[in-house]
Amino acid sequence: MRRRFALLTVAFQAIVQHPLRSLLSTLGLVIGVAALVAILSLIDGMEQFAREQIESSTDLQSITATPRTTDQIDGVTIRRDSFPTPTLLDARALDAELGGTATVTLTQRRGVEVGRDTMQSAAALMAAEATIWANAPVELKAGRFFSAAEEAEERRVVVVSASLAERFADSAEAAVGRILLIDGDEAEVVGVVDSEAAGPASVAGPYAAFAEPPEERAPTLMIHVNQAEMVPIVAEQVRGWLDGRFGGGQNGFAVNLYEDYAVQLRQGILLFKLIMGFITGISV
Repeated sequence: MRRRFALLTVAFQAIVQHPLRSLLSTLGLVIGVAALVAILSLIDGMEQFAREQIESSTDLQSITATPRTTDQIDGVTIRRDSFPTPTLLDARALDAELGGTATVTLTQRRGVEVGRDTMQSAAALMAAEATIWANAPVELKAGRFFSAAEEAEERRVVVVSASLAERFADSAEAAVGRILLIDGDEAEVVGVVDSEAAGPASVAGPYAAFAEPPEERAPTLMIHVNQAEMVPIVAEQVRGWLDGRFGGGQNGFAVNLYEDYAVQLRQGILLFKLIMGFITGISV
């Protein structure tokens, strides 16, 4: 105890006798800590910016699982008598299986006729769950996206591309609230999205209201992975789950992703973290 007190006394005397040196030492410590915090903040900001750009401008975080409905026999496409047909319950089960690492949405696509009064147009219809909007790289020009409540009520509400909306109204804003005929049945326009991302003539509506029977048109499971470097790992989880749920393995579903790009991206992010860690170590 006495030794510690003596050491503290010596240290205090040194501080008093050499105030400038003490001030510079303290200032150096403060600057060092501030530099370390700044570098760590810069690293986090750069990584977050890169992830946002990847998510908003690419499909690298997307995986699709589509039932195989045909076979190639001697160069001829033959439709299968039976194939797996995922449902909304299957989508929720897969979502739970992935445990928060990804979001699963059930979709179905087909061509439709869209009309109002005497005007007619062809469009690509996507029937989807409301969860698709959370990760869709589209920008609203007017109105809103359809909601989970409207999906549960099977309401016939749609979000249309700007180019399609402007065929039936003077502007995107004027199209909101209009009633269109989609394959002869009425649907209300609740939102208009940018055509560049959505496509030149496209319509999206709640899955429960617009999907055809899965036996007639197979639905697709769309999986959006939260972190791009996790895509290959999640894809393997999806393949294993599909095989256990439906059987048939690779022959039952086509699981598609940008696998080569995803692997390269994962390696790039790892290299970035190593370099930034090295810089941080030097700064310390």
